[in-house]
Amino acid sequence: MLCRAGGRARLRVSAALVALACVCLPLFVTGEGVRAVPAGPPYGSNEWVRRELENWGRSFERYREQRATPGFLDRAVPVERNRLRAFWAPEDATQFRGRPRMTFTRWSTTLFMGDPWRNEPNWEAAGGAHTRVYLLNRWGAKLTGDLWGPPGMAHTEATYPLVVITTGSIQGSARMYWWAAQTLASHGYVVLTYDVQGQGESETFAHHADGSIRCDGADQPSGTPYFITELTPCPGFPFQQSANFGVGAIDSFNFAVSTPGSPYAHWQDGTGTAPYNPWYEHIDRTRTGIAGHSLGAAAVSFVQAHPEYLNADLSAIVAWDSLSACSEYADRGPPPFGGECLERGVNTPRVPALDLSADYFLSFLPDLGRPPDPKERHAAFDLWREHGQDVLTISLRGSTHLEFTSVPGVTPFLSGTKYGQDVSAYYTLAFFDTYVKGDTAAAARLVDRTVEVTHLDLMGVPDPSPTVLDIADLSSLYHDSAVSVSVAGLCFTDWGEQADAC
Repeated sequence: MLCRAGGRARLRVSAALVALACVCLPLFVTGEGVRAVPAGPPYGSNEWVRRELENWGRSFERYREQRATPGFLDRAVPVERNRLRAFWAPEDATQFRGRPRMTFTRWSTTLFMGDPWRNEPNWEAAGGAHTRVYLLNRWGAKLTGDLWGPPGMAHTEATYPLVVITTGSIQGSARMYWWAAQTLASHGYVVLTYDVQGQGESETFAHHADGSIRCDGADQPSGTPYFITELTPCPGFPFQQSANFGVGAIDSFNFAVSTPGSPYAHWQDGTGTAPYNPWYEHIDRTRTGIAGHSLGAAAVSFVQAHPEYLNADLSAIVAWDSLSACSEYADRGPPPFGGECLERGVNTPRVPALDLSADYFLSFLPDLGRPPDPKERHAAFDLWREHGQDVLTISLRGSTHLEFTSVPGVTPFLSGTKYGQDVSAYYTLAFFDTYVKGDTAAAARLVDRTVEVTHLDLMGVPDPSPTVLDIADLSSLYHDSAVSVSVAGLCFTDWGEQADAC
């Protein structure tokens, strides 16, 4: 897909193509955008070219690790293929009769499976809570989702903060993001993952209440925001349109916070869907977050600006490549083909946001052109800071757009760095702990000079000891990261290397 990041169009393709809450302090303080590494050799020199080739080489680390692991694909692919065959047939017969699912990932095991070891049986065997759910979006399309809960949840009456994850586009599958869902769930969250209409395991077409396919024209008020606008006579078809993700992000969130006393608005009897979240008793509706990748990141940037569409207060958002300042542009109108942002398209910041972005689109070629403006991706950061909302923009060195997905061994050009997903999990968890759980101590992890991760090998076994990574080696050589966090009356700059009194 194409989307806007930092005020300039960038190519964005999803994996399948392939509370602190301002700390409640009266004083809001910020740290300026900083370069985590020196400027380096002069542009065009042999040293500069060598540095870029080394930087680009990082983008193949995940693929090289997969190929260097004996038996990884030989073991992983058949396991997933057989498991998927086992449940597809009965699921089609019971849940999707008369509701076709013509999605690419449904027929490509490697693109569909995500991380082969982060699956339902392994999660449940480790004591984690899990259940499959089905919901209708506002257009009557049936979406497939999974709820993930902390180990031991079934034996307690405790409530947990909620996070809902929206996938990327061009046939992104929710399974590609189960790394994030299971990371969060293992640290005390309930997480809903789901496939948007036309992708993964969700159906292709919208439906009327009588079950007939809905292809009789758009039905919406004039002035409807672009991210929930029906663009074709068959709402949500074809799959590659922004509204599938905006509508998906809103409707999935509202399903997740639904209760028997406040049921899900788009439920219809006889569709095999739940009238409310079956785990409603375990959801703390005062602590909620949403995350998204690629077009899903653009969608959550839009959704946070429109609380009128949500049935509970939102605490924070995480955007994986990348946070968007705008949802609609001038000239030819919708992103990314327009020019300047339309006034009505500005995503007014209302909650804190984490923006994780990549150096490269995919790993096809090194970027030997003139280096970009180090602050070219700061449009969203600047907007959030101007509105007094905490925001972090972190650009990961050598990373690709698929850093935030799991796509095993298809091609070296659908790869990422070895630790990119681990680092993304670290920051995602620290950010939601800070702004959704309201754990002010967690904010220190956001501005620390080092990141401690436990890497899973390709057979799903964690490394025997944590790996400590320095932020100077993780941060992009080309794009400045930036921090604006209000933390206990201190101003942090340069990733915590200097702490100034406010």
